[in-house]
Amino acid sequence: MSAPTTLDMTYRASDDFGLTSASLHYEVQRAFMDQPETGSVDLRNPQLNSETSYSWDVPSLNPKPRDVITFWLEVTDNDQYNGPKTSQSRKLTITLPSLVENIEDIDQQESEVQKSLENVSDSFEQMQKEYDRFKQDLTRNPETNYEQKQMLQEVQEKQKEIDQQVEELNKKFEQIRSEINKNDLVSEDTQRAYEELQKLMNEIDDPELQKALEKLQQSLGSMNQQQLRKALEDYEFNEQQYQERLKRTLELFKSLKMNSDLEKLATALEDLAQKEEELSKSESPAGDQAKQQEAIQKDTEKVSEQLQKLDENSPEKAQEQVRKLQQEKPARAGFRSKEAEGKY
Repeated sequence: MSAPTTLDMTYRASDDFGLTSASLHYEVQRAFMDQPETGSVDLRNPQLNSETSYSWDVPSLNPKPRDVITFWLEVTDNDQYNGPKTSQSRKLTITLPSLVENIEDIDQQESEVQKSLENVSDSFEQMQKEYDRFKQDLTRNPETNYEQKQMLQEVQEKQKEIDQQVEELNKKFEQIRSEINKNDLVSEDTQRAYEELQKLMNEIDDPELQKALEKLQQSLGSMNQQQLRKALEDYEFNEQQYQERLKRTLELFKSLKMNSDLEKLATALEDLAQKEEELSKSESPAGDQAKQQEAIQKDTEKVSEQLQKLDENSPEKAQEQVRKLQQEKPARAGFRSKEAEGKY
């Protein structure tokens, strides 16, 4: 979990003697603290062999990055002969990553989306080649035959596979966009750019291409040459439109990812600098401060590594911004390291 949200849960319990109570128990292990905070919430008594729902307000625990929340359910039976007994569910955990860890996770997801876009582009090129073979055969043999129908059927199957890939791609991108907006990692302008790209990605999967392909399939069996020529023209027009949308989407995604990466890393380094400032004024025990300093240093090193990777893969116009972050921000994030170490 990157940011705390309400957790909807459903539970079921049963016992021969019936049940008298149910409760949610939790431990919050705060980052850099030794002892966890504990608590419980009384739940509605579950009916035998039926599901009961509960929405847990996790944000009310005020969880912070690097906190770990462990929770489980307990139910008590109504055994009046031997005394009531309590059983508990298995324990589950919620781990809140640091801002840098969250950015790393989003970067990985975005890299997967870019790879998926490239795979869709490759699949589309393969489909175009299959269509070209079909059209060449049709030119040589105007009298349509079974083999041509099979070739066109393969094109249609390939198009369906691409549509499915695009659908999955849109779901992944929507999750990324939601994660970025929820954690306020980029500027409002970049958030709007993500929204515009989402719209463009939704437009990739245009049903017109599939419809044109179906009409072409129908015309192939009608033996009406005029209809067949019109169907070929319609399909090729929609195919060209599809290809242009796909190419534009991939180019915009790469450009947006570059700008977004710069903003996210700048946000991370500002956050690290703020944590250094807070740590320098902290009155917490020296051992806790040492743990915090170590975590800050590790995150700073991770950001420096990401900046280095960005510098190696960025276009020339973006390299100046990358190097500015490399020179200025790491110094800000780490400027109290030696001073803090002297306090221990």
